Amino acid sequence: MKNIAKLLGLLLLFSAFAMTVSAPVQAKKDFTVSTSSKPYKNKYVKNPVYNKHTKHYLTLRSYLDEMSKKGGGTLTIKKGTYNTSNALLVPSNVKILLQDGVVMNKIGNSHTKKLKAGHVMFECVRSSRINKKGVVGKYNGEKNIQIIGEGTVIMNLSGCNKSEAIRVPHCKNVLIDNITFTNLRDGHFIEVTASKDVTVQNCTFKNNLSGERCAINLDTPDKVTNGFNGKYSKFDKAPVLNVTIQNCGFYNLHRGIDTHRFSPNKYHTNVQILGCTFKDSVQSPIMMLNWKNAVIKGNTIDTVKGWSTNNIQKEKFAIYMRGGVIDPIISENRMNGVYMPFYAKGHKEAAGDIAARYAATYNSISAASIESMKNNILGDNCILRYFAINRKGTLYIAKSEKHYDKYYIEPVQAQ
Repeated sequence: MKNIAKLLGLLLLFSAFAMTVSAPVQAKKDFTVSTSSKPYKNKYVKNPVYNKHTKHYLTLRSYLDEMSKKGGGTLTIKKGTYNTSNALLVPSNVKILLQDGVVMNKIGNSHTKKLKAGHVMFECVRSSRINKKGVVGKYNGEKNIQIIGEGTVIMNLSGCNKSEAIRVPHCKNVLIDNITFTNLRDGHFIEVTASKDVTVQNCTFKNNLSGERCAINLDTPDKVTNGFNGKYSKFDKAPVLNVTIQNCGFYNLHRGIDTHRFSPNKYHTNVQILGCTFKDSVQSPIMMLNWKNAVIKGNTIDTVKGWSTNNIQKEKFAIYMRGGVIDPIISENRMNGVYMPFYAKGHKEAAGDIAARYAATYNSISAASIESMKNNILGDNCILRYFAINRKGTLYIAKSEKHYDKYYIEPVQAQ
């Protein structure tokens, strides 16, 4: 019995020791910060880069870095205005909860020569990877990230040209919910590159101040097209998979959602745009390029500026299939104030373009897809009440009907 008791004692001691050793690695950390918070354990406070312009960035980053070491957690940001000069690096298994009344301003000047201001507000890359070359590929970057607003939360880009609010590269399982993005300056509010299982919902995107870019960009990491510059990427041209954008509003923008560069034979697959509103776009609010099996359903597209033009080449469509589009389902959408509901063509970059070496990409649109496109509602302010699909070989928006096939939408008036 004594031997058994000793054995049990040793087992209990070993278990307690094992728990003591493993607990710090597994324990996630939750933090709450305000505009007056200092960095975690006063990190950076005595660093010369810490000043009134960088303090919010350095404070928030210090807590995210600690969460990265601890395996994740929740960062709650309290009501107030935060000025961020550089990218807040978001690691795996992190929820960022922005409370009602939070305003995140992207600023373009750190006011110190020792820290050059960046162009991204939130970047879903852990800090230990951000400065390494070619360490992340496919969908093997960060995972299980949530950026959620409670009440009214604003991300404002007016203070930095060519900036982005949220960049999602090589990630999986990302949620962006209930945030108002405003004042775009020749950048993107959200860029999703080589990521899968991404949801953007209940968000508002508004006010293009300058440039001809879209609110949400879907891209491949491709050195030839140079659309993405995160040096940590392996630039493996991985497309996005399973991206859902739902119940969002897009107002007074150049374009809402698009892909404007492509990598050959790489298709953004299962992009779903559901129940969104697009109003007062300069160009077609949705532009598809190398999208496969997209679903665009139940949206309202109202007024592409200049819709009453008599020139089809002005590109005042509700949805523009620029090239490489395979079997989309486009149905139950309401469209008004557009020149034409949809236009589909092939695409090749022009001679002299950085990606001119890539061969043309063509659409493959089945009879079932074409039937789905007939199931949409046109308002009175739609000049052409049919959609057009170019015949193969035509790589431009054609003025003449001899270059495309046209399909009429049933004459149901918007209610």
